[in-house]
This record gives sequence, C-alpha cells and structure tokens, in this order.
Amino acid sequence: MVKKQMLSIIMTLILIFSISPAVMAKSKNPADHVSIAYNKIDFDEINKNDAPLGIKNLIEYHKSEKGFAYYIDYSSGYTYIAVLRGQKNTSGYGVSVVLAEEVGDKINVYVKETDPSPEAITLQVINYPTTIIKIKGTTANISVKNLNSFEYENLTPNINDGNLKFELISKNSAPSELNKLIDKNKEKPGYLYYEDEFSGYVYIAVLMGEKSTFGYELYVSSVVNVSGTTNIQIIEVAPNSNASKTINYPFIIIRAKNISTNITVKNQVGFEYKNLTPNSQQGNVKFEAVDRSAAPNELKKLIDAKKEKQGFLYYEDKSSGYIYVAILRGEKNTLGYEVHVKSVTNINGATDIQVIEINPDKESVKTMNYPYDIIRSKDITTNITVKSPNGEYKNLMDKPPAMKTGCIIGSFKKASYNNKYVYIVIEDSRRNKNAYYTAYSSSEWKKLSKLKAGDEVYIKYTLGTPVTYDNLSALPYNEIVLLNENTDDNVNIDIGILEIFDLNWANLHSCNNVDINKVWTIKFNKCVNINSIDKDGIYIRDISGNKIPVEILPGPDKYSIIVKPAKNYSYGQTYYLFISSDLMQRDAEHYHKRNSSYKWNDIKKMIKVNKGHGPQKNFSIYKDWYGYKDFNGYRMMFTVTVK
Repeated sequence: MVKKQMLSIIMTLILIFSISPAVMAKSKNPADHVSIAYNKIDFDEINKNDAPLGIKNLIEYHKSEKGFAYYIDYSSGYTYIAVLRGQKNTSGYGVSVVLAEEVGDKINVYVKETDPSPEAITLQVINYPTTIIKIKGTTANISVKNLNSFEYENLTPNINDGNLKFELISKNSAPSELNKLIDKNKEKPGYLYYEDEFSGYVYIAVLMGEKSTFGYELYVSSVVNVSGTTNIQIIEVAPNSNASKTINYPFIIIRAKNISTNITVKNQVGFEYKNLTPNSQQGNVKFEAVDRSAAPNELKKLIDAKKEKQGFLYYEDKSSGYIYVAILRGEKNTLGYEVHVKSVTNINGATDIQVIEINPDKESVKTMNYPYDIIRSKDITTNITVKSPNGEYKNLMDKPPAMKTGCIIGSFKKASYNNKYVYIVIEDSRRNKNAYYTAYSSSEWKKLSKLKAGDEVYIKYTLGTPVTYDNLSALPYNEIVLLNENTDDNVNIDIGILEIFDLNWANLHSCNNVDINKVWTIKFNKCVNINSIDKDGIYIRDISGNKIPVEILPGPDKYSIIVKPAKNYSYGQTYYLFISSDLMQRDAEHYHKRNSSYKWNDIKKMIKVNKGHGPQKNFSIYKDWYGYKDFNGYRMMFTVTVK
C-alpha cells in the first residue's frame, strides 16, 4: 500500500476549485458567513486482490462505466472507494487519487486522470483503468471529482442503510454446513441461514436461483432488527442486454453477531424470498393426535412388539407424506398413566418433541396396561428426540441391516458434467465400466478435470438412487482419491468394504438364516497345516467391512479346518466369509509356475464348506478355480436368522 501525501500546488488548485466566485463576493459581515471545516484525510491505495469481496463485485459489474463505487466494511471500520474510468481500447490510460478531504459530514475525493500522448506508442488492448483506496470511517456521503471538476457518477446501490452492522463474505469464508446448503438449493430463489454457536455469528445466504445469462447481481441494502425479527433488504441488479449466455447461480452471503434467526428477506420491489433452510420453522410444528385405528398397520405392529418399554417409535408413510410418532410409557400395573405431546419443534434438521406425563391417583385400579400417544405430521423429520420434564425417551427403532456404502478401485476413463451433476466413468479389474455421479460444483469439476485417462482412482459411493449416464446406471459417490506416489498417507481407504465388492473374489452361493453361533467347516483336497493359517488366510467381515474375531481350529480330519466366531453373530445381520487364495497357491505352485503372462494353467481346486443351519447339519458345495494373478480367493455371504 502506498501512502498518498498532499502536494502544496495541488492543494492550492483544489482550494481555488472549492471556493466559487459567489462565495468570495459575499459580505464581510461575520453573520453572513457559515464556517465549514476542511480536514485532509489519510488514505491507503490498495491492490484489487487485497480488497473486500463487496467492492470487487461492484468493480466487476461496473468496470465498463465511468464513475465510482464504495463499500463499507463495518467489521473493520473502513470505507473502500473504487474510481473507474470505464472501458479503454488502448494502453496508457490511468487514474489515481491525489487528495481525500472531509467537509462536514461529506467525503470529497479528487483524482488525477492520465491519458496517452498522441505520440505515444500504445497497445491495442481492452482494459479498465481503476484505482481503489480505503479510508478510516463508515460514511456513505461521498463525491469524486477529477482536477477539471468533472464529477464522477455514484454507481453504488443504496447499501448498508440499516441499524445492524454486517459483513459481506465469500463462500470460502462461510461454514461448510452453509456451503452444502447453498450447493443443494442453488437452483431456487430464496435464503438460507446457519447459526455458528462457536463463533456467535449467524450466516445468511440469499440466492437468486438458476440464471441463463451472466451478470445478475445481489446487494444487501439494509439489515434491521425490529421486535425480534431481522429484516433484510436486497437490491437485485439485472445484466446488460449483451451479457453472455451461461448457466450461473448468483448469491450473496453476509454474517453478523446480532442477527435473529426469525428472518424476512425482500428485494426493492417487495418480493419476499422464501426460507429454504431445511426444517427451520420457528416455534411449534403443526401436528395431529391420532388414535390407534387411524395409525398404519406397520406402526401398530411396532407398538405391540415394544409396548413393554418406555421410548418412541416412528413410521414414515410415503403414500400420504405423513410421519407417525408413537410415544410409549412402557408397562404399568395401575390405570391412570398417560402421556401427551405438548409441542413439536424443528430445529436445525432435528425434530424436538416435548411431552407431558400424567400419573394416577393412589386409589387407581390395579391392572396391567401400556399407555402411549400417537401423533402425525408432514413436517416431522426422522431425526427425533422426545423429552419430558423427567428426562429423555429412548429411540426404540431397530437399525436395519442395510448396506449403505461401497467402494472400488479402478482405472479412470472419462468425466463430464451438466448444470446438475458431475459424472465419472472408471474401468474395474475385469474391464467392466462403472459410472458414478455427484452434485455439480465448480470445485468438484476442477478436481476431476485434472485426472488423465488411465489414472488409478479410489471411489467411495452410496447405494442410493441411480441415474442413467452413457448407457450406464450411475450410483452417487461421496469421495474420490487419485492413487499414485503422491497420495497422502493419511487417506483412509476402507479395505474391508473394498473386499466385499472386489470382483477378484469368487462368490460362493450365499446362505440365509444361519444360527447366531454358526461354526463353519472348510474341507480342502490336500492336507492342511493348521499352524500355517493366520488371520489373513481365513476371516469373516460384517456388513460394514469390519473383521469379526474368529478361532481357527483343527477339523475332524487332516483335510479340514473349523472357523468358529469368538462371540455370537448379531441377529438379522449379514456377514462375509473369506478364504484367501494364498492358502491354495502354496499347493498350486507344486504343480505349475507362473508363465510370462502371469496366468496359471487350469488348476482345478476343490473346496467345500458346510452350509447347514445348525452345527450338526452339513452339505457341501464344490467350486472350480482357474488361477490368475489377480485372483484373491473365495467369498461367501451369509445372513443370520432374525430373532
């Protein structure tokens, strides 16, 4: 930054410009004169890269025009002023501030303009001469003139006119939680907010929605707190008629420490923005108490199964859009116990239910009963807490044994995007093409665009809603990592999940409804040395890829081994038994060696696993194996019986 000092000759010129002949000709009577204080102001000339986002946005939008714009940063107490000379077709034009002075409550800024001389050699290049200064103070009463007294037009919308100080910030400075909400809702006009309890800031993002033309802009005109409500006034700016056609999603983010989360946002013509923040209703959510006859059969079955316990259950009826919640008080031996829902409130993506408990009089009839209350609402989430004055109710829902995520390592083939998704195609070890997608963002596309065909990548995906891409069924992914010598050692690659999905394991026929203490007997066609089998030779993983402790014991003969769980399996859960090819390769190498193509000739192996539903029941499955260098072994899925 360069400190600008006042030159005496310039000051003399300015005083001449500032005092008109009409003023000089006035009476010498002191009563006829008004005293005005002229105070020189120190200022700093700054680079555009060091300027706040608010002034940079104004410069970008108005760069083709001659004028000035300002931005007040209340957090730092500085006012930033940009002076623009508009579009120029050759080099050699410039503008610089020579003086800033305070006259009463007004700031006067004087600039020097430089033009190329007729003899100068200039470059034919489009440019936009601009200078930026910052001054201490937060006034919006500003004028800008050049040394010929030409007054620059004020290009600034009427911003920062309210009783609440706020700060305009970039997306990079916003919390990740708010950025995720912006990416998810960017196509819609409205606003989002996020309350950061750690810093005390409330962040508000105002979105214009999807636009097909570049140049739409948003400015905050005022933020006012009135009777517990924060009113935000927005100025919308439309693009010029010659603006380029491109899909974009303009938005603006502000933050302040005194913003209420009871917010209204309106533009200059009175249009009110919708609150897009998920589950952010203030106060009580509307709900309806229903009796057992009006509840879905699925919920009634849950109530009957859990009626002896105190807690809550819920059921999502997709056909009607209602979520039903049942609050149970458990088994009681006296009539008169009741529970009633007092209020339902959605806060930051969670539903809080407050209940009132009623207890019987001492004279109540002695009889076994199971009191509960049922409500329904279309605004209830399944992220529920239920509380009474006596404590919190337990969630009685059983967790479903569903596989939620998967992962794969493969060779990158291509990537593309549209205004909704980013797509990636990889080729697995069997040369099958697999497609994945995620929500579009410029940062995600920038990351994928750096990949080259043939790069080895690790993808972690979700078994969610598939979409069609390039005649493939694409699954949503949430992580992608380039695997090379520069890969961060701290990258967490889930080996367990990889093994469950890896195509280099040959699948045996699965088993269902096995006992919780199922013991597996594995028989080979060669003698087995039990001491040579370690935890990486034969093992079991659960649905999440975690290894389950097992014991490897001698079988009934020298060809067999027994795999016994260290503790019982969980009811209704899915597991995978792995038999590594390392055990079989030792025997195979007695017969064949790897040839130059790293293939082995047809090596027929026979393996049989008892698959009965109890330790005493036993039948076998035979599997031929033709060995390849990338063959990992056998994998068998089994599901434990439901309690």
